[in-house]
Amino acid sequence: MTRIHTFYKSTSAAFFALTISSLGLLVELGITMGIDILTIMLAVFFILPSILYLWVNKQGKTKTVKNGSLR
Repeated sequence: MTRIHTFYKSTSAAFFALTISSLGLLVELGITMGIDILTIMLAVFFILPSILYLWVNKQGKTKTVKNGSLR
């Protein structure tokens, strides 16, 4: 597990913890922010690499991975 993955999970868990509050505003904030942070995590791990790959290929710079390093 990466540090970034752990960061997103712990941050969203902290916001989801607000849902046990007795104040309705904090409950809504916890649900909204918890879901939003998990959505951002999915975008960072799935959509951003795809966009970067397409952007690099559009510029004509092809990179290959050989022996664990980019060339």
